[in-house]
Amino acid sequence: MSILGVTMESWYLLFCKSKQELRAQTNLQNQGFEVFFPEHKIERIVKGRRSIRTSPLFPSYLFIKLDSQNCNFSAVKNTRGVSGFVAYGHKFQIVPEQLIAQLKSMSDMSEVTSSLPKAGDVVYLNTESFKNVQAIYQEPDGDMRSILLSTGAGSTKLPGEFRQFQNWIGGTRPGNAIFVPPSPSSILDLMTNLESFLHAHNDLPLSKGRHYPPSI
Repeated sequence: MSILGVTMESWYLLFCKSKQELRAQTNLQNQGFEVFFPEHKIERIVKGRRSIRTSPLFPSYLFIKLDSQNCNFSAVKNTRGVSGFVAYGHKFQIVPEQLIAQLKSMSDMSEVTSSLPKAGDVVYLNTESFKNVQAIYQEPDGDMRSILLSTGAGSTKLPGEFRQFQNWIGGTRPGNAIFVPPSPSSILDLMTNLESFLHAHNDLPLSKGRHYPPSI
């Protein structure tokens, strides 16, 4: 029905079957309906690399523009992928034109919504070996992390090697330190002795402390 040649069109909200929004959109468009399915881009880390994926803004919902007087609502409802109209009581919910315009303007901006933490944020690891370990997030890109490792802090370290300098705990120098470990020159011999001890089959030496008779 039209009044003075102007159709009475309104936007309605459809509820789609699970994961079938795109299927419903395609089938409705093939029937000549104007459909709006708002999406947004989300930034995530997939297998150690930054990835941008498109995701529904309102999962399982899409908007359709219909002539409220002449449209066959049953045909829309029976379209593959469509579960039904969102309704309050016996009336299908009409969506304001202004809201559709705002959603379309947001979609046209194509802004990427990042779900990644920012550099300096405190995060918790969830892998088995480091589960619940607290860490400071620095860089999402795996290649960039490798560059930082090779050029930044720690690039001069030798992981897996024995230390080559004298360290200590407390104080400002070995002379006034609380604890001074063995010198670097003796570490190799000490580690060799430790390995021999661990692989020895002899019984552990008895303590030379005072022995007390068993209580009666």
